[in-house]
Amino acid sequence: MKGGAEAPFFVAPKLYGWHMRTLLVLLTLLLPNAAFAADPLPPAATEVMDIPPGPDSIIVLQQGEKAPYSGQLYSNDTAFRWASWLLQYKRQLTSRAELDRKLCTADLSLAATKLRLEIEKHDALMEDAYAKLDSMDEENDKLRHPPFYKSTWFGFTLGVLVTGAAVVATAVAVH
Repeated sequence: MKGGAEAPFFVAPKLYGWHMRTLLVLLTLLLPNAAFAADPLPPAATEVMDIPPGPDSIIVLQQGEKAPYSGQLYSNDTAFRWASWLLQYKRQLTSRAELDRKLCTADLSLAATKLRLEIEKHDALMEDAYAKLDSMDEENDKLRHPPFYKSTWFGFTLGVLVTGAAVVATAVAVH
């Protein structure tokens, strides 16, 4: 550079025409989504603040004493502190109720998934048991009703016939 001036580290490109429009459209579409993408902390995570310190002045009145009914009379500061505390609990109750509802829904969903998986496991085991039972029944049928050549009567009859044939052959050979 002339006159000893240093060159800048980064020179931004000049955007004209469709480049600028494209950049603006992308920024318009992406920035609001990026702003809403992060969920805030759940409301149940907020703790109820203590009632601000201060003297509570509660006056008990009986009917007939400058008040139209029996009850308690609170000072403005006391009423404000207690109302603030009650509002915090009201907000926390609604957020906890919502969180509890979500947790119960998640628990029910988990229980339903576990039940479905157990039913699938049971069905697979029963299918396997029925297949084994069928194969055992087939084996039992084979043992109860063997082929004719493996039966006891076939062996007995064959033995009698062979013995008879041997006796006849021996008698013929001797005579």
